[in-house]
Amino acid sequence: MLHLRRSFTRWRKDDTGAVLAMAAVAMPVFIGLAALTVDASLVQMTDNRLQAVADGAALAAARQLPNVSAAQTAAEGIVAANYPSLTPAEVTALAGVVVTGNWDGSTFTPSGTPLNAARVDASRTQASGNPLGTFFARMLGDDSVDLQNSAVAIKSLGTELALVLDTTGSMSDDNKIADLRVAAQVLLDILFDGYRQTGEIPPDLHVSVVPYVASVNSGSAYMNWLVDLTADSSLLPNAMTDYDPTTWKGCTRERTVHDSVLKEETPPGTAPFDPYFYPSDKRNKWPDSDGEVGESGVVGEYGPNFGCGAPVMALSQNYTELSAKVGSLTESVDRFGTHTDVGLSWGWRTISPYWRGQWRDSSDNLMTTLPLDYDTPLMSKVVVLMTDGDNMHVKKDYTAYGYKGDVYSNNSQLDTAMLEVCTAMKARNIIVYVVSFGSGITGGIQTDLENCASTPDQDPQFPGPKYFHAPTGSALTAAFQAVGRQVNDVRLVQ
Repeated sequence: MLHLRRSFTRWRKDDTGAVLAMAAVAMPVFIGLAALTVDASLVQMTDNRLQAVADGAALAAARQLPNVSAAQTAAEGIVAANYPSLTPAEVTALAGVVVTGNWDGSTFTPSGTPLNAARVDASRTQASGNPLGTFFARMLGDDSVDLQNSAVAIKSLGTELALVLDTTGSMSDDNKIADLRVAAQVLLDILFDGYRQTGEIPPDLHVSVVPYVASVNSGSAYMNWLVDLTADSSLLPNAMTDYDPTTWKGCTRERTVHDSVLKEETPPGTAPFDPYFYPSDKRNKWPDSDGEVGESGVVGEYGPNFGCGAPVMALSQNYTELSAKVGSLTESVDRFGTHTDVGLSWGWRTISPYWRGQWRDSSDNLMTTLPLDYDTPLMSKVVVLMTDGDNMHVKKDYTAYGYKGDVYSNNSQLDTAMLEVCTAMKARNIIVYVVSFGSGITGGIQTDLENCASTPDQDPQFPGPKYFHAPTGSALTAAFQAVGRQVNDVRLVQ
């Protein structure tokens, strides 16, 4: 009896057969799950790769805008590079049709204007004839999986950019002025890339050109910006007739840093300017024995405008006119000095919204909508400064601050004034690029110029260095190229 009980107990506890039976039932489930995991991993890897391709293709397409056909070709080129085994037809199927349109800061509108964005829908679907085939899921009836990934890229932010260019007499050394003309033209070519080839006007790019020496010529059309000369007998001139036998050319006396924190932005209707007037003295005798002065006071000829350079070109979208402007840059006579703070102040005024409705276009029409507000969506404001030397005031010469000692008595005060303008601009989130040029940039002025420039991370939309030193003409061109590529970059927005 005891023997039977023990046998029965062993039989009751022996579950080997049950485990085998359960394993036989469960094994297909485990195999199926493992198989589905393989397919799921394949789908995830392919999806990630497809998104990367969509991102790259959208960036490539946006860089070609507004040329739509070139955008399509560029997108397919990215696809082909990532999938070299595909036929051209398969590349087109995967890339799809590049959709161009407008990005307004939050929404992409196909065919919207202005044309500034491209969307790529990278697809592997039944509809496009290239679905992703599965390995094991087909046993459950799923032969393939549809994948589609989209990306939207914009061709840079809209930009109001002031080119502030040193054209003092030292720019004649080693023919640096010619190097500047080349470099400035290269920058314009990059900024207007895609538009200059088609002749179209970029909807969101505006550029001003501000040549400066020890003064800035805003232009003779802006006589209404001047103080009432006849109301203050202490002023020189007391009236425009004091310029006889010539006329006022367009330069003004500069406001000092002591007037207001926002001295640059105060419009002339609120704070009019004193006109630039270089009196007749031992270094600038006029009129001559024939009762004449240099024609319109051209730089290098004596007269009340002696030292007043070429006029500012206000914001423009016209590539041809801007190219002509930088192509005509000439250096001053080697006198007067360099007042970079004055050049920067006028560069700022060309893009400050407080000066909206003050400037005139090339057809002499007031620009009532420009400059735009600081917080305008998808718009940035940029100043690009190029200088080849120290801030200085040549003794006994007349400048935008009058004679030396009238406002500033030493050159370090001009350095301080320059840095104050730079700091104030950056406080407005204006991106300040600085390019120093030539062997004359050393020591303290190089440090000041570097401090004037924005930091690489001031605005994440413009990553990269903002200060460049160019010892040679080729280095100057390279620096302007780097600036242009930062400003005219393409970005993913969706």
